[in-house]
Amino acid sequence: MLTKAVQAYRGIRSYVFDKSPTSQPECVTAQAGVEAMAYVITNPTEAGICEDPTTWPGLFTRVEDAGRRRVERFAKPAKIRRDDGTYVSFLDAELWPDFVDLEQEPLCEALGIDAEVCVELVGREVASRIAAKRDEQKKSGRGFVGVLHALHQRVTKKAASWWLPKTVDGKIRPRVKAGRGQGEARVKGILRLFGFWDAHEDARERLLAGQTDVVFPAGTFRWHRLFGFPRDEVQADFFEMTAAFG
Repeated sequence: MLTKAVQAYRGIRSYVFDKSPTSQPECVTAQAGVEAMAYVITNPTEAGICEDPTTWPGLFTRVEDAGRRRVERFAKPAKIRRDDGTYVSFLDAELWPDFVDLEQEPLCEALGIDAEVCVELVGREVASRIAAKRDEQKKSGRGFVGVLHALHQRVTKKAASWWLPKTVDGKIRPRVKAGRGQGEARVKGILRLFGFWDAHEDARERLLAGQTDVVFPAGTFRWHRLFGFPRDEVQADFFEMTAAFG
């Protein structure tokens, strides 16, 4: 019903909620974590919107965020702006909290490295990505569209897919990510993932067979959180924490 309401309000027939799952690859090395954060920071640049990613009005677009904990507070809006420029009251405002806090955990803590070192590594990766995109734009003769132009796109306008290779159909969802040149760590991560799937299926089959002492492997969510079955709480660490950064 929510989808139908949004379609009627926007005057569209396309999907409102994507049926495909989100892509959430596990970073199995520290370098993979650095590259992933650099990818997030430079996303508006690599999308051809702005040459400097810090000009994009998004959350956590600074390299310094890799080494510090930040909390952004958002107040409850009194009114909502519609496409025609008019404003309407916030629906059921009394049911919502007056504000919400969005906290960013610093990457340096997740990787277990010094904050200054982490910021330097992310900054180096960000600079490399920006330089590569600038060269690409010059060679192709295209410029950056600009932040204002991007923000004024209609919500009903579909994104262009001219930049996608013909071989990509949108179904590629990697489960494991290692850094550049860390193929061995990626293989280890994939094998560990396969081992988890096998252990999870084995535990499920034994449980359905009537065993009462089944313990699910670490990482199990539904059977543990929703159904209350025990799981192994051993947390696997990064495979190559001591590996040199490329």
